[in-house]
Amino acid sequence: MDFVADFHPRIARPPSEVFEAVVDPDRMTRYFADAATGRLVPGARVNWRFAEFGVEIPVEVTAVETGRRLVFLWGGARRSEVEMTFEPCGEDSATVGVVERGLGEGAAGLAACVGQAQGWTHMILCMKAWLEYGIDLRAGGVGKLTQVGQPTRERLNKID
Repeated sequence: MDFVADFHPRIARPPSEVFEAVVDPDRMTRYFADAATGRLVPGARVNWRFAEFGVEIPVEVTAVETGRRLVFLWGGARRSEVEMTFEPCGEDSATVGVVERGLGEGAAGLAACVGQAQGWTHMILCMKAWLEYGIDLRAGGVGKLTQVGQPTRERLNKID
């Protein structure tokens, strides 16, 4: 079985504004990647840089329905597909769906699914804070993350 990460939170902004916050590199770098090389349009090949993790990830846009849907492949040797949807929810809100497919099978697929689900949750919640309240949760809030179930030595020392 191939694992899939799936997340659908609500953001109190119109779908078109939420969509632009994802596809526009200047907006996206306010809450997600610290650098993006271009706008997410059909056929675009861009890179997203995450300095806190020391990685730059290639992104290839495969489908765009302006204001409603974005699909892209991302990753290095093992690429996965991400589909984001932007649906109206009330008068001035959107439900943002993020589904990532192709994360693999077995224990490695499960670990990838858990990690990606955490990552997309973090991304969407950071976007929500920025769009709704103008707060940049990335500023000082993202450091080296540890794997689930692998507490840092610092945390272990506090428990003792």
